[in-house]
Parts: sequence; structure tokens; C-alpha cells
Amino acid sequence: MGVRGVYFVGTWSRSDFPSESYDLTYARSDPETLRLVSACKSYGAEMGLHSGIGAWRSPARFAEEVRRFRESYGIAPAGFRGHYWSLNPENPEESLAIAAEHGALKYDSSFGMNLAYGFRRGTCYPFRPFDAVTGRYSGLWELPPSVMDGGLYASAGTNEERVANFAALAASVQSAGGVLVLDWHSDSLWSGFMDNMTQALLPELTRLIDDSTCWVACASELIDWCSTARWTA
Repeated sequence: MGVRGVYFVGTWSRSDFPSESYDLTYARSDPETLRLVSACKSYGAEMGLHSGIGAWRSPARFAEEVRRFRESYGIAPAGFRGHYWSLNPENPEESLAIAAEHGALKYDSSFGMNLAYGFRRGTCYPFRPFDAVTGRYSGLWELPPSVMDGGLYASAGTNEERVANFAALAASVQSAGGVLVLDWHSDSLWSGFMDNMTQALLPELTRLIDDSTCWVACASELIDWCSTARWTA
């Protein structure tokens, strides 16, 4: 579709220690994992870290996942998206500060929802989260997800209704001059998953991409614009 996407890939699986039962099933050394990452890179996709469920618990753990990413995939991750949206449930801003400590990451995109869609923090625009506990900014930008495949699927009983819900969300974001951020899993590209909802959504996505009033960009391009370009243009 001519869009440069972001692929979030993990380096910490349930076979690592410590891990959670819901951590990733694949390993960073799997030949198929390495083949897919190489293919994504060859197509010019942006690569991000799909951090493990417990990554936010310490700077050392997050730094290790980033180090593994570079070692295994030969590229530094531009940002991260927590597996199962994993951030500190009591203070998610603290997790972003932990991720920011080693300076490799620009953004997070984990303030999302599983079975709903919309604006979790009341915004559809990138922002710099403020940690109310420390009184400081967390150090990373947040790119708030607007809709995840599971949330859109749960919103209605038919694909026609789901596409209509998506179109209404997109119109709401566009009217606010905001950013529509899609969070999609590779499973959703399979025709036997979620009633083949993704295939039904493609015409609406094409319409948005072809809209000359919309800027279609990958995450780091958007964050670079927010942090620098818009102030110097």
C-alpha cells in the first residue's frame, strides 16, 4: 500500500529467566525470526522493540532487551511497544523513564486498550508524559495507539459495522487534526483470524492513504517532526 510501517519485534521470550507465561513464544535466535526481521529491514520498515512483560521493572532489564535487539537484528530500535501493553500499572510514566535511561529509544506506543478503542489519555496527538511522582518528564514521547485490531474486532458483530466504526474514529481524529495510530498483529493478516476483518478494512485504509490532506508516516518520522521540524519550519 506504499506505507512504511513499524514492526515491533521482541528479544525476551518465555524461555528466558525471569519471564511470564504470556511472554513471547518465539526466540530472537530462531531462524524464522531472523529471516522475517531481515525481510522487514530490506523493505525499509522501521524496527521497534516489543518489550517483554517484565521489562519495565528495572533499567538493567530494559537495557538488556535493547542490547539483544542490536546484537540479534543488527539495528537499534527506534521505539518500543510493550507486549500486552506492559508498563507499570500504578505509574506507567515511570516505565518510560526507565526505558529512556540508556538513550536508544525515542518513543513508546503502549498507552493502548485491548477491547476498546479511542483516546485513552483523551488525546490523539503525540505527547511527552509527565511523571507526577517525580515531577519530571519521563524522557520519551508517547505515540498513543488509536485502535488495536482486537479492540476494533470487539466493537461489533460484523465486519461492515467494524469498518464503519473505524471510519468514524478516523473522521474524529481528522477533524481534530490528530494522529490515527493503528496497532495490528501479524495474526490479523491471516484470512481465518477475526473474521478476516483486516481484509475488509483495506479499502477504507486505502481511502485514507490516498487522501492528499493526510500525512502517512512511520512513528519515528512523526516524533522527529513533533520534537524538531515543526518548531523550525
